[in-house]
Amino acid sequence: MNAAKTLLCAHDAGGANILAAWARMHPDPESLLAVLDGPAKAIFARIAPSVAPAEFHDLETLAPARDMVLCATSWACNLERRVLARAGDLGLHRAAFLDHWLNYRTRFDASATWPQSLPEEIWVGDSYALDIARTEGFPEQRLRLVPNPYHALLRDEFTRMAAAPHDGTHLLYLSEIVAAHALKVHGSADAWGYTEQGQMRGFLDALPTLAGTVSRVRVRLHPAEALDAYDGLLASRDMVIPVEVSQGGNLLEDLVWCDAAVGMESEALAVALDVARKPAVSCLPTGARACRLPHEGIARICDFKQLAHHLQRG
Repeated sequence: MNAAKTLLCAHDAGGANILAAWARMHPDPESLLAVLDGPAKAIFARIAPSVAPAEFHDLETLAPARDMVLCATSWACNLERRVLARAGDLGLHRAAFLDHWLNYRTRFDASATWPQSLPEEIWVGDSYALDIARTEGFPEQRLRLVPNPYHALLRDEFTRMAAAPHDGTHLLYLSEIVAAHALKVHGSADAWGYTEQGQMRGFLDALPTLAGTVSRVRVRLHPAEALDAYDGLLASRDMVIPVEVSQGGNLLEDLVWCDAAVGMESEALAVALDVARKPAVSCLPTGARACRLPHEGIARICDFKQLAHHLQRG
């Protein structure tokens, strides 16, 4: 009999990081296949290059009594939804990993019958996610707590990295995709009361208040953002503090470089706090929705001009 196989599927960066880390720690990597698209391709190539590539039609070769499918839960892409639906039609055992703490229901097929259409297992990476899934009505018998393998991998790597000595405070700004998501859900790019461009503008406007507290700033883009996403804003200002754009390498390299991180609702804020043990600050403007990251250690402010006081105090 052939060995049991697990077919993985991912598109967006958040879920791909988790599944690739899970695959890297798997005791039998030769039993893994992966249907990948978007940012997931580069992430698997870096974290779990030994996983064999697969295509959508490879689902047909799996055995219902033996094999399983494990999908990420991309929010704006249908790849994982299609794989989960087809795997259900074929009678395959299915699991889906909720990689963040937001938008849980919309990660699954909203047009199908709830909760019968859900995969047989819903994996969550920590107790925060487990509580949120329960609150949102996911069936208790399908929930499974699987400690976040990506964070575990990052902790292991971070302990082996050393920061170069530097004067002053290095601040990492963590960008993310906002407008496109708000437009898809609510039909308006600023439906949540802020956009990534507006937040970047507010952050740059507040730089003079950080002079004397922060010595350098690095902007880390979301994997789905173009490297030149903020070139126009950066070029339009005379910087009182040197600002550079990270070139999209390992998140840990940026977290080793920095002394504190600021962003909106990016998972990288949780990584800064939980993995790197660096101060993490969420800034969402007055009148916008409140930060939905559940981590008690993430500070909340409503104006980037409050950031200097927070960093000095912390």
